[in-house]
Amino acid sequence: MQVAAKALGTDDGSGTKKLGSEQASVMASTLQNADKADSMKSVMDDAASMGIQDGTNLTSVFQNADQADNLKDVMSVAKESLGTDHEGGKIFDSSQASILASTLQNADKADSMK
Repeated sequence: MQVAAKALGTDDGSGTKKLGSEQASVMASTLQNADKADSMKSVMDDAASMGIQDGTNLTSVFQNADQADNLKDVMSVAKESLGTDHEGGKIFDSSQASILASTLQNADKADSMK
């Protein structure tokens, strides 16, 4: 929820972003699919590593939390194909951001991207 507040929230005047009623419809799917929290966290971590953890790129992810497992799988394949070598594995960095931002923005289609 902290990622959601940071990405989608509005400044409460103290520099802290908070979710309000205007984000309720966006967050409804996330709350209804709490069983997918591990997959959502993985996708959020990938977005953060690319520097694209913002409302533009994550709104669809939150709205389509039911697709989190599929999206995690898509991101895993992308990481193996496009990722940067790091300590015996692959990671995302900002060089993949332009390619994968569209994937996050189209989270509703994750099942057909597999």
